[in-house]
Amino acid sequence: MKFFPLSSSAVPPTVSILPTTPFDGQEVYFQTPTAGVRWHLVYNLGASGSYKWEYAGGSDLYAGSDLDEQIPAATITYVALTTPVAVTIPVAGEYIVGYGARFYPWSANQDGNISVTGCGLSTTQATVDEWAAYATGPNGLGTNISRFRHFTLTAAPLSHVFRHTNNPLLANFDARWLVARPIRVG
Repeated sequence: MKFFPLSSSAVPPTVSILPTTPFDGQEVYFQTPTAGVRWHLVYNLGASGSYKWEYAGGSDLYAGSDLDEQIPAATITYVALTTPVAVTIPVAGEYIVGYGARFYPWSANQDGNISVTGCGLSTTQATVDEWAAYATGPNGLGTNISRFRHFTLTAAPLSHVFRHTNNPLLANFDARWLVARPIRVG
């Protein structure tokens, strides 16, 4: 059996901006230096909705921090921590987003919530709570909180926000992480 090397035309081009006049089945490697990812995308003219570039592989957007940070007592509204955990979504589309942390309450039955903000997402308390990863922890003992959700995002920074309730004491969060993987973009 004889093998022939692939021609350079068989390898999809690497782009930092998606083609403006794509054709069905067109493949590209989407790469941006600021996001630090390389995604293999395939244009699907028959895909429902406005996002037609389907994710076929590549790395996830990821940010994390092991810093142990506190939020003030009974922080009812969501706040960012001093060292934010954030990723920059390079192109609008549908994404699977995962987020989590280790929550250390300072008293019994203290609730901890982790959610996300940015990228055109609603900032109303009820909606952000709906997306939240949530746990009630025992005094001084840590518990891991995490959640994965499907979001439609605009190209912008996406970051963690935190809150806790039910107590006049502080709460700590560490081992914080945030990951995003495209489904379809455009």
